[in-house]
Amino acid sequence: MIMGYAVMGIVLLFLIPTIKGAIYYPSSDQQIADMLTLAKLTKQDKVVDIGSGDGRVVAALAAEAGQVDGIELNPLLVWYSRWKYARTYPNTQFMVKNLWLTNFSKYNVIVLFGMTYIMADLERKLLKELRPGTRVIANSFPFPHWKHERKQGGVYLYRKE
Repeated sequence: MIMGYAVMGIVLLFLIPTIKGAIYYPSSDQQIADMLTLAKLTKQDKVVDIGSGDGRVVAALAAEAGQVDGIELNPLLVWYSRWKYARTYPNTQFMVKNLWLTNFSKYNVIVLFGMTYIMADLERKLLKELRPGTRVIANSFPFPHWKHERKQGGVYLYRKE
């Protein structure tokens, strides 16, 4: 009986985030390489990975950027990311946060792996909040109206005008 509750709890930790955001699906090594190429990061960049999942993208970004935050709705994935990467990359922070309740105006680079059903709402939110010049890297799913500046593989680069 206790094992059943534990399994149900773990399943819920992975299903509940899909109500407000995207499912957990890790980026491939090639997608991460394409994100890094398009982002052209410097140590002055303040980056956020929306839906940071297992933290691998944050870790890759942290090797090149000044500060990288990962926000994720699933507390289990945030705990795992902190355990795996926080000591190695002190310029990272992993937080349990809802992307819809987070203001992204303090970042100059946004990285995300959304899903089709959230991209229109996320596009509107980011266009309202971001400062001119902010780079947005979208993995696999483009924004419906915002025209991308470049595309590499299935990764899109946008820049807020």
